[in-house]
Amino acid sequence: MLGKIFEVVIDGSAYGSSAKYCAPLYAAHIVDPLPSFFNKKVYFISNKPVQKSTIGTVIAIANKGEHCEKLILAPKGAIYYSPEIRSRLSRIKNQFPYRLTCLYEKSCGAVIFNDLSDERYFLVVKNTNGRYWGFPKGHIEIGETEEQTAIREVKEETNLDVTILDGFRKTSVYRLFGQVKKKVVIFVAKANSKKVTAQNSEIEKYKWLKKDDIYKCLNHRNDLKIFEEAVKWLEKNKIVNSR
Repeated sequence: MLGKIFEVVIDGSAYGSSAKYCAPLYAAHIVDPLPSFFNKKVYFISNKPVQKSTIGTVIAIANKGEHCEKLILAPKGAIYYSPEIRSRLSRIKNQFPYRLTCLYEKSCGAVIFNDLSDERYFLVVKNTNGRYWGFPKGHIEIGETEEQTAIREVKEETNLDVTILDGFRKTSVYRLFGQVKKKVVIFVAKANSKKVTAQNSEIEKYKWLKKDDIYKCLNHRNDLKIFEEAVKWLEKNKIVNSR
């Protein structure tokens, strides 16, 4: 269902009388000849004025229980992430609890390094129930910059305080489970200590490894490419972690 395109008719604001105080979210219904979708009530999210009749893409599904879901659409090509969608949904009166599944996801994290005894080590983690090693990262929250998300997620997952270095920002984009479009932003950060306390609910294992061992450890091509670029950037700029 995510990514499906429908023609919809805008019925009005989803907020009622408080509409002028909120970022736009519209109540709408689908005008599709298929019986299963005809007149189905949906939400339409947009930062720009919309026509009474418009075309939209399903960017999220708010599941409110068995056989009860609400589709959230946006203009074709528009990207909205979970924090922004949740923020708008939260302003609807008498909103029932729901589980939100989104077409677009965004995470931020960092390649973390530490220089000890003239040797450089990098941190990799393995998520709980995960199959592969990677870098600490997590979903962006409403109002955060990408750097703030990376710092917060590293702290939550490993209890490390890190400093993001200016000048390095790489992204990878891929599809998750064939539908969800995932964007990952990775920075380079120096660790302010070597002591890691893994968050058990998120991180199963962690390792401090030298460069050559990292290449052997990583499985995903995107992670390998970003790590290689991070190493080259650190060496080119002759950056050391001196505390």
